[in-house]
Amino acid sequence: MAAPLALAKIQEQKSYPMQARRRRINGSVTLAIRVSSAGLIEELECLNGTTSLCRAAINAAEKAQPFPVLHEAASLMGFEYETLYKMN
Repeated sequence: MAAPLALAKIQEQKSYPMQARRRRINGSVTLAIRVSSAGLIEELECLNGTTSLCRAAINAAEKAQPFPVLHEAASLMGFEYETLYKMN
């Protein structure tokens, strides 16, 4: 399945935004992502999270492209990416 590989690629690109770090903002973010059969993001929406953390997660998803190519029978793959930003 391509979704777990896509999630791992996004996680590799994740970074804690400096603004959130300075303000000690923690929280979870959920993205809704639809990927084309070519592995490129077609739709990307932040479903929950603070503005700075949403921007960071969206940036990570965009940097992670291209995702694994889908089977020819599938034209789009949709999945959610959930992550936690927590300062140590």
